[in-house]
Amino acid sequence: MPVSQQSDKTVLTHPSGSSAEVYLYGATLTSWKSAGKEHIFLSEKAILDGSKAIRGGIPLVFPVFGKGKAPHVTASLPQHGFARISRWKLANSSEDAHSVTAQFGLDHTMISDEYRKAWPYDFSLIYTVKLSAESIETHLKIHNVGDKSFDFNTLLHTYFLIPDVHKVRVIGLSGLDYHDKVSSKFSKQEGEVVIRNEVDSVYANAPSENIQIQYGVQEQGAAEGINVHKNGLGDIVVWNPWSERAAGLADFGDEEYHRMICIEAGQVAEFIALAAGASWAGSQVLSLLTGSHHLVVTTCLHPSPAYSSTRTRSTMSGMDIDSTTTSDGIRATVEAGQMDNQSAEDELDHLFDLDDQEVFKGENPWHRTAPADLFTSKNADMDDLSADSPRQFMLFYRHFFPAKPYFQWLNYDTTPTPSKSFMNREFSFHLSDETFMRYQSYKNMDELKSELTRLCPTRIDLGAVYNIRPKDKNLVRAGAMVAVFKEMVFDIDMTDYDEIRTCCSGGDVCIKCWEFMTVALKIIDAALRDDFGFKHLLWVYSGRRGIHCWVGDERARMMTNEQRKAIVSYLEVIKGGAQQGKKVKLPNVLHPSLSRSYEIIQEHFRSLVFSSQDILTQPEHWEKMLAIIPDEAVKAQIREEWENAPTRAPSQKWGDLQTAIGDAISDSPKKKQILEHIPRDIIFQYTYPRLDEKVSTDVRHLLKSPFCIHPKTAIETCEEFDPSAAPTVPQLVKELNEYDAEHPATEDGPKLQDWQKTSLRGHVEVFERFVKGIHKDIRDKKRGEASKSLDF
Repeated sequence: MPVSQQSDKTVLTHPSGSSAEVYLYGATLTSWKSAGKEHIFLSEKAILDGSKAIRGGIPLVFPVFGKGKAPHVTASLPQHGFARISRWKLANSSEDAHSVTAQFGLDHTMISDEYRKAWPYDFSLIYTVKLSAESIETHLKIHNVGDKSFDFNTLLHTYFLIPDVHKVRVIGLSGLDYHDKVSSKFSKQEGEVVIRNEVDSVYANAPSENIQIQYGVQEQGAAEGINVHKNGLGDIVVWNPWSERAAGLADFGDEEYHRMICIEAGQVAEFIALAAGASWAGSQVLSLLTGSHHLVVTTCLHPSPAYSSTRTRSTMSGMDIDSTTTSDGIRATVEAGQMDNQSAEDELDHLFDLDDQEVFKGENPWHRTAPADLFTSKNADMDDLSADSPRQFMLFYRHFFPAKPYFQWLNYDTTPTPSKSFMNREFSFHLSDETFMRYQSYKNMDELKSELTRLCPTRIDLGAVYNIRPKDKNLVRAGAMVAVFKEMVFDIDMTDYDEIRTCCSGGDVCIKCWEFMTVALKIIDAALRDDFGFKHLLWVYSGRRGIHCWVGDERARMMTNEQRKAIVSYLEVIKGGAQQGKKVKLPNVLHPSLSRSYEIIQEHFRSLVFSSQDILTQPEHWEKMLAIIPDEAVKAQIREEWENAPTRAPSQKWGDLQTAIGDAISDSPKKKQILEHIPRDIIFQYTYPRLDEKVSTDVRHLLKSPFCIHPKTAIETCEEFDPSAAPTVPQLVKELNEYDAEHPATEDGPKLQDWQKTSLRGHVEVFERFVKGIHKDIRDKKRGEASKSLDF
């Protein structure tokens, strides 16, 4: 069973072989294994009978970090609170094609009378553990179900198992101020964290981007370790007791400090105030440094479940970029052709450092009720907003569009001054009246943002960077405007899988067929990084039925069309139209890149073909697979066996196919050449990515921009992503209202963008990491050029 209860612990088992164990005492996760390897430290002396907190795993700290201090109400509570020393209950469990989930609950009725007396508040905690093949997520939600507000700390006190503490490096905290609790001093972290003695450091307001725990090097030279990605947890604690402190811990081996390090995500630098009836949530995702791919989040917010359109839409793969009309019913095309006077460029800080108090009072048109009425009268506002799509577009571009990182990306420079990379970029807009505007360009981000809020485009497409501003296209002779560069882009469209997927078709997509996108991302990402050496890959959900990849490396941006075609040809395996049975032609001995891909697709073939798509259940589906087999006699034999036993398990039917092919080769060795690799070719045909060549090979081709808004979009990480559960603009509005109600603006308080107050924050931060990586390369190049000039 995926989730089973064994005595006092719950065991989660994933089809990949990964597993996790959670004790009901403290809801303490004590084990997470993947690929046969344990990643969580549990002391050999840990006490597991419920008499004291478990030493190791992931104890849950709540409602106080450390020992509370008088006169605060937590002063009478035990060290780190009562959550880790109370018995929880298994509340729910579930599974899907990608993950196994268990939920645990604890509320005020389940804690001891002693703790209840010391902390007299009504609360409910929901702790969710979600296990996937190469990652595990731990998510804590805290509800104030009483009529009084309360303050709390919380922490996921994660113990990581490492080979040698002397060799461990913690990356991602450099430049942060921290409180060294060993020396009682405040310091600034310079570079990587290394452990040479006792460490107990609190890093307040640490970024949500991945923190890496590197503790080894794999055979292929890649770093071995764990990524820690947190969401809603502002602080990081780093702890190792070292020898003297370890010797004083009765439930900790004297030498065990060599094999562990705690990297703890939480809210501990300050108490969080939680109003009556309100809730708070925070989570972390732990993933292996290798084999962990993230689909960035960044594109096209779905404005409303109620939004619909009779207009037929298509991806840019079906658009001739040189024409003035498109095949998807757009009636009018508007081209920019007037030159604007160019003014001196200003610093861009004024665009991004908004004063939230002013926004709250004057620029928040949906904030119609007092915070106290947020959860009663706001429902009417949300319903009104859901029915008003034009207003949603306006609100999104005005308040949630991440203008600063978007500009930094397209500017390809480390200064705030607009470069030609930004000013000569083509923007194209689809408007709500079906107008299509081409060759738009802007002299700075302020101008672009003003245009977005004025036009409220239903879609933004990005084109190439030209030698002149696209707006000036009509002021020069024909052919004088030349595309200079553009990111290497890939478009993988779910409609290209329609001949094999059975759950959906056309523009529809669900969690079952989404696995095709997961496989495609893994294969393309690995090839681009390992075979071509690209580093800066932005994976984006296209907003409707597939995924896009933007390769931002300078070498990729500057490639000619011929070079782009060469890369696509290298990656292309599936060739042929819908009427062609066998679309795969591979050599007997696979190229190393294809061998790597074969290992990846074998992991997903059974899940897709045997389970989510039910390819071998109905004759109309299995006939498409049989069409790949070139020998009619073998094909007929397999068909007969399947028709005679239609209810047999898909895995058994697949075994029939392999056996029939093997027998045919034994009976007639001459057939080996044409039949031997048919099972392999079937696996490739049903799982290997199907690329839209036109998008990748023409530098001028338009592709939907990240962070545009679209009627069918969602935001998530790839393997955990459910395309049917798209977030909406009303949802972001509600989250913003809740944040503002719980965090009244003050003059000395943090100035946050509105998107930073919502679930969009984690996704924008993934985008920001992509941009920062590009900027690092740009800075390094400039320093190198400056160093060379000094040599002369």
